[in-house]
Amino acid sequence: MAFPENATIEFDSGSLFRVGSIPRPNSEHGEGSVKRYHFVQRKGMTAVIPVTSDGDVLTIWNNRPHYGKKLGFPGGNIDGTFDEPEEPIESGLRELVEEIGYNGDAQGFLFPELSTTIHYPQYLIVARNVIKFCEPHGSDAAQIEIAPTPAADLVSGLADGGFRTPFPYLELAITRAVQKFDVPTVTDWLVTGDNNIALLEAFGPNLLPLQHQGE
Repeated sequence: MAFPENATIEFDSGSLFRVGSIPRPNSEHGEGSVKRYHFVQRKGMTAVIPVTSDGDVLTIWNNRPHYGKKLGFPGGNIDGTFDEPEEPIESGLRELVEEIGYNGDAQGFLFPELSTTIHYPQYLIVARNVIKFCEPHGSDAAQIEIAPTPAADLVSGLADGGFRTPFPYLELAITRAVQKFDVPTVTDWLVTGDNNIALLEAFGPNLLPLQHQGE
């Protein structure tokens, strides 16, 4: 996760974030004048949509006191260093195991970044055919309750605004795909991966597939 070639690292927390600056011409102060523009970089985080072979999405209730009780997906921050960060798919599957004790086959996507000054990559991992792998053992596992949701209900909820997430691009991508196809087609993709190329085209720039796919 390298800085741009002309950027300077101003502060490095070691694992959470670092602050950099880039020189830009500043015409307000005359020719040759330069102003430094600062930005913050984080390694990123993953959100996982775990789907069983029966067509249920394992959404979760998270009861962490500082967040309140919210319905969402397993996930968390990417581990590793800035120079050698954890692979997003590996990070998502690790969070899935730690938080609810499940594992599965994964396909990864990157959400477009919303800010030019805060670089915080957010990844969506779709984990299909998930099965119970072990007991949850993450630091937040005791505050998490699994709430199975039929995949069709999740898709229709994301499309009509009934299911809200911290990821507006996920809702927009699903909405675009449902408009182009329908809820059953998008649901089938979510559960099985069928019509993958057609659905990715429908998502457009709202979900960017990762080059690497793994299990």
